[in-house]
Amino acid sequence: MGNGMADYAKDAVHNTYGVKTLKDFDEYCYYVAGLVGVGLTRLFAESGLESSELVKDTELSIHMGLFLQKTNIIRDYLEDLLDGRKFWPQVIWSNYVKDFSDLKEPGYKTQALDCLSSIILNTLHHAPECLTYMNKLQNKSIFSFCAIPQVMAIATLALMFRNYDTLQKVVKIRRGESVKVTC
Repeated sequence: MGNGMADYAKDAVHNTYGVKTLKDFDEYCYYVAGLVGVGLTRLFAESGLESSELVKDTELSIHMGLFLQKTNIIRDYLEDLLDGRKFWPQVIWSNYVKDFSDLKEPGYKTQALDCLSSIILNTLHHAPECLTYMNKLQNKSIFSFCAIPQVMAIATLALMFRNYDTLQKVVKIRRGESVKVTC
C-alpha cells in the first residue's frame, strides 16, 4: 500500500491531471482501500473467526474497498476540486464537460447530472461482489463491521444519485438517518 501511494505521490502526470482512465481509477482505489479489504480479510481468517477460505478470493475483498473508496471520491468532488485534486476519472467526466470544474457550474447542470450518474454506475458495479463477500461471513460481529459501511455507502449513493447538490457541497446522510440505516 505504501509503495502504491508513493508511486501516486511522485507521479507528476497524476498530480497535474488527476485520474485519467478507469484502470487508473480502480488502481488508485485498490491502493487506498482495496488492500485494506485484503488485510482485514486476512485478519478475520487468522483470528479464527472466519474461514480461511475467505482469504482465497482476494477479488471480493478488493471490491469491498473499491466500493467504499469510490463512494467517498464521488461525495468529495467539491472538496477535492478546491484542493486541486481530480479523482473522478477523466474518461468519464470528459464525456460531459471540457473542464472538470465545469461540473459545478449551473450552465452544465444536465451534463453534470449525467456524469454523476455515470460515475455512480461505475461504483455500483462492485455491489454484487460486496454482497457475495458478506454472504460468506459467518461471524455476526464481523458481518456488522463489514455491512454497516457498505449500507452507509449505498445510502450515500442513493442520496447523491441525480442530486446536483453533490457537486455544490458535501452531501451526507444525516446522523439520524445513519442510525436508522445501521440498526
